[in-house]
Amino acid sequence: ISLRQNLVAPFIVEPREGHTHTVVFLHRLPETTKDADLPAKVLSAKRTSRNSNHQTLAEQFPTVRWVFPHPKCGHRPYNNLTAEDKAAVGLAGSSPYITQILLREAKLLREAGVANGLERVILGGQGETAEAGQDAMASFPEVRTSILRMPDQVAAFMRETLHCSEWSDPSTDPRLAGYVGMHAEDAVVTRDLTAYRAAKMKVASSSSSSSPASPNNGGVNSSIISNTTHRFIHGGYKVTTPKWDGGRYDEFASFLDDDLGVYRVPFAAPPKTDEQLRKERKAAAEEEARKHQLTAREKYLEELAADKAEEKERLEKVRRSIEADNRERRERKARR
Repeated sequence: ISLRQNLVAPFIVEPREGHTHTVVFLHRLPETTKDADLPAKVLSAKRTSRNSNHQTLAEQFPTVRWVFPHPKCGHRPYNNLTAEDKAAVGLAGSSPYITQILLREAKLLREAGVANGLERVILGGQGETAEAGQDAMASFPEVRTSILRMPDQVAAFMRETLHCSEWSDPSTDPRLAGYVGMHAEDAVVTRDLTAYRAAKMKVASSSSSSSPASPNNGGVNSSIISNTTHRFIHGGYKVTTPKWDGGRYDEFASFLDDDLGVYRVPFAAPPKTDEQLRKERKAAAEEEARKHQLTAREKYLEELAADKAEEKERLEKVRRSIEADNRERRERKARR
């Protein structure tokens, strides 16, 4: 996937109440997509089946900031940006475009009072863009080998570069809040899944080694990929209803809510309409009238059932009394 020639800043949906998390999601959009179309096409506008009042994700997660770098068809890849490109989207430095966006969002979260900003950023994408997102997760700056044994300088790197003031170990602390890769139902093993498995294996191998930490023994990028909670969603495309956008968005919302603990507005069923209340009252009245219109046989059967229940309860009491007497006799006999 590649960026269009004339870059613009990402499309952003600001949080409605405070700012606790940021979702950076990479969409696949046609080159003909207009900026005016974006508010209705991006992830935050999708509706789940959870709420009968059909709220969007942005409405269900009011403390989330939604950031959508929107690449279109073009001839230049994500990591090949000129200085003019970077200036146009408010980025600078040598890191790839998406990685810089993640770092910028981490900084904004820290400024909002979150100690470890990167730990509250969720990254995701669809198909090729999901794989591009995984590439971005492997492109963060690494701690220089020369300062690995200098705790103060390592902490300064974590604080100033990754915007995480409580991190100190580059091989275990770095992580994003989560990563979501959305793929086709019948997708083969995708590159983002392969990269995730490889990073987990690398960290597992390095943790069993007694050698000191180094960029090849753990490291920031391996830590970020392996420690970030991943969810791979296959299928669940849009269904033919204006009130629900498909199962993949239900699963995404569940990932934010259940797995990552992002605040979600509690579900409240909409108030019943006058017509619904009228039908309920009518049904209750009809049931009451039916009870008064029972035939003689129905009344006899109801009385018989009640008598049987009463007799069953009486016999149960007798059984418990007999058991208690027998138990008491055995105890007296044992004491002699």
